[in-house]
Amino acid sequence: MRVELDRPELLIAKFPRNASCAVTTSWDDNESRNLKILEILNSMGLKGTFYIAPDKPRDIGLTDSELQTLAAANEIGSHTWSHVNLRRCDVNALSTELKDSKEYIHRITQSPVLGFAYPWGEHSSIAEKLVRENGYLFARTVEEGTLKFPPQNPYAWGVSVQALPRPRLLSRKAHVYLRYVTGDWQELAIKLFNRALQRGSVWHLFGHAWEIFDRPHLKEDLQRILHKVAGRKDVWYATNGMLFLNEMARRSVQISDEQEDDRFVFKIRTRFPLPPDTHAAIPLRLVVPESWNNNFDMQVTVPDSGTFEKGGRPPRQMWVDILGEEACIEVRHE
Repeated sequence: MRVELDRPELLIAKFPRNASCAVTTSWDDNESRNLKILEILNSMGLKGTFYIAPDKPRDIGLTDSELQTLAAANEIGSHTWSHVNLRRCDVNALSTELKDSKEYIHRITQSPVLGFAYPWGEHSSIAEKLVRENGYLFARTVEEGTLKFPPQNPYAWGVSVQALPRPRLLSRKAHVYLRYVTGDWQELAIKLFNRALQRGSVWHLFGHAWEIFDRPHLKEDLQRILHKVAGRKDVWYATNGMLFLNEMARRSVQISDEQEDDRFVFKIRTRFPLPPDTHAAIPLRLVVPESWNNNFDMQVTVPDSGTFEKGGRPPRQMWVDILGEEACIEVRHE
């Protein structure tokens, strides 16, 4: 006699590895000391997106080989060609700045250029429109206090905190510090990180290498903050671009399922083609009914062009990240 089994669920998670929140960092300007930032990030297992304006004096700017080093495990974004104020550019000049920078970075790194950072954070509706039309997925400002992800406007995405001590209460960002009852960027950083964990959102630290290494004690302060957010199993560490790619992938996922006796088969496909070498994934979470008493086995198969990662088995749950466009997950009651 066939026994009717309660059905398992395959859910689309917000972040890979079923993480509680995501942590990302971004760094502006084409400066060779970005390689020192890279060393700090690598030592803690963190990710960074480096926004580059290629037309920078070569005595202080990154060489082509240094750009390739940064791009190997992290991400390079555009910061215009010559670090111009986008509010003061005419449409043709601005379009050229966006196009030339994107093409140069792609040619040197052989990686997709997904994001853009506005110089000085200055932007307008016209600038946002041109950034979108030039094929960028998102654009980052310097407005602090942002945790929500995805942003309502991906072309005006703010940051959580800037790594820079200065008189905040006299700046245009004073409202953020007043809201969190602090005037110290390190205290704000930790308060926002704790809130990101609670809300399942994104903690985003932004800075400049030249500020980190030119100001007394700022490097040590930065390392202290990064140590507090690094090395956690409940956090996903991502570049800026990985955040947006994963969001696009998860929003376009289609899941179909069928049952055969004690076997359940889920077929997964995304309508969004994931760019190669970007570590983008379809984040999934398998939840097995209590009636199964943790007696189950899961098998994942992907086409030759795809891979997957899986882990975590608290009672009746596992996470699966599909690094590709399709997969099949079979769950069997033992």
